[in-house]
Amino acid sequence: MISESYLHLESLNITRCVKITDGGLQHVMVKCSGLKSLTLYALSR
Repeated sequence: MISESYLHLESLNITRCVKITDGGLQHVMVKCSGLKSLTLYALSR
């Protein structure tokens, strides 16, 4: 949902987001090509 709604996203913090999957994260990286900052602290995987 994030990658479809916010294509011009520059920063994303998904700290402690236990429901994100590898596929979901990959989708964000492909769709949000302008992403400059990504915080992945304390994920379960």
